[in-house]
Amino acid sequence: AADAAGAWGSIGFTSGIYPLARPLLPRTGQCWRSENAEFQPLGDTAALRIVGVDHLKLLGVFRFVDMAGRTAAQPAVFARSLRYAQIDHLFIQNWYKGIDLEGDTAGAGTNENVFLDLYMQVRHRGLNLEGSCHDNKFVQVWVKGPAPDNWASGAGIRIATAGVQGGNSIARCQILDMQTGLDCPGAYEFWFGTVVADNAFGSAVYIAGSCER
Repeated sequence: AADAAGAWGSIGFTSGIYPLARPLLPRTGQCWRSENAEFQPLGDTAALRIVGVDHLKLLGVFRFVDMAGRTAAQPAVFARSLRYAQIDHLFIQNWYKGIDLEGDTAGAGTNENVFLDLYMQVRHRGLNLEGSCHDNKFVQVWVKGPAPDNWASGAGIRIATAGVQGGNSIARCQILDMQTGLDCPGAYEFWFGTVVADNAFGSAVYIAGSCER
């Protein structure tokens, strides 16, 4: 359907379960609308793989659910060089990793995107920003591990963007039951509103020397 719609096309997902053998691949300018569609992996795969895409819109509630625990390395959403996107609401449950955002310093970064509401219950890591990710706005981010006595093995939010453009912001984030709550091995010009980190197995907030401003 994404291929058929082409660049700047629109796709609608009705309520129901969509099994995935491989990632969905959005195109530049596409608008995807979901009426609470639920995507379930058939193996260790991402649900969305977004590379070199501009002006993407994901409107409505997109649910990525892996209650069978089939993912062992992949995030629910992987994006590299994503620009000018609007993401309304992503609901991620029991995926190995939540969202990986990467920016290529040699080419286009991941920048000028707006994420309104992200909910992630993960087994390893929640939201990860790495490389040239700059000027992205996160309104609300909620990340938790499997259970209060069963911590996820990674960080709720990891920021490793030191040495590249800044300007990222998270208005509100809540991080529960993770190995590390907020992990900043390289946060450069990053703004936070409210941060709640509860029941971390190790550090609730870890800030390394490469963080600035």
